[in-house]
Amino acid sequence: MKFTTPTTLPSGAPRIGLHSRVMLLGSCFAEGVGQRLKDNLPEGHVMSNPFGVLYNPMSIATVLSGLLDGHLPTETMLFAGTDRLWHSLLHDGSFSAASKSECLDKIERQFEAACHFLRKTDVLCLTWGTSMCYRHKVTGLIAANCHKQPAITFDSFDSTAEEIAAIYKPLLNRLWQLRPDLKVVLTVSPYRYLKYGLHGSALTKARLLLAADAIEKSTDAVCYFPAYEIVTDELRDYRFYAADMVHPSEQAADYVFEQFKTWCFSEDLSAFAKDKTALLRARQHRPLHPDSPAYRDFVTSMAAAQAVFYEDWRNKGLNKEETTIIG
Repeated sequence: MKFTTPTTLPSGAPRIGLHSRVMLLGSCFAEGVGQRLKDNLPEGHVMSNPFGVLYNPMSIATVLSGLLDGHLPTETMLFAGTDRLWHSLLHDGSFSAASKSECLDKIERQFEAACHFLRKTDVLCLTWGTSMCYRHKVTGLIAANCHKQPAITFDSFDSTAEEIAAIYKPLLNRLWQLRPDLKVVLTVSPYRYLKYGLHGSALTKARLLLAADAIEKSTDAVCYFPAYEIVTDELRDYRFYAADMVHPSEQAADYVFEQFKTWCFSEDLSAFAKDKTALLRARQHRPLHPDSPAYRDFVTSMAAAQAVFYEDWRNKGLNKEETTIIG
């Protein structure tokens, strides 16, 4: 008797190994997967959302193009908001600041790091959330985040699957000129946009799925990972959603990530991830009695396990920074 409909993981997965670098751009779902990748890969091998959370594929394409060009449209993307903070149309609120210079400083520091990281990236994961876009009337920029500005500031439109594919195909060709062996993973966020209505939300997902399918079929260097299908069909139960009933729960995100690991982790990376996550879990232990002999024994055994981890994985080619455990 079967109680779920298992999602078949597609063939042609990119192989993420011990020395791979992974960059993620996109929705809050990408943020969750990105943190889990950081916990599993060597330190410094993952960069997740250097522009903050991005929802629509057009804005993601804009920032990717900016990384390739080495600059962003600074004068048009920055604005003073009604909340007396400076914001960027291409970044989320974590980059906002009380002054233009402070906002720009935050952006430039992260942008420089992202430009450098992209040039050594092996796998680029893009998670699209919605096909709905908001174009700033004055600058013409498609906003990655509207920062609660008045609706009259923007013209809204729904990008079609054909428009999305037309933007990404030449953009990906530019990426492959920079990194010929780069693999691209496309995913669609399972988050539902209730403000569009359930039917409207389903239509935006359908456009994204059609666009991803068209891009994937155009080249072997792009593959689609079915995060959307795993949550909405295989799990298919409100117990896998957060209290708002639209965001996937931590348990759902854990399950999707385990599927992702099965799909693309190499054998050596799987072994490294097992060792690293065990140490991370141990470090998160908070004792009730820190002065007890039992806790002192625990600290001693953990130090010994960490020393073995360092020696083992440095002998397999990782350096001191890569084997650092942060957490």
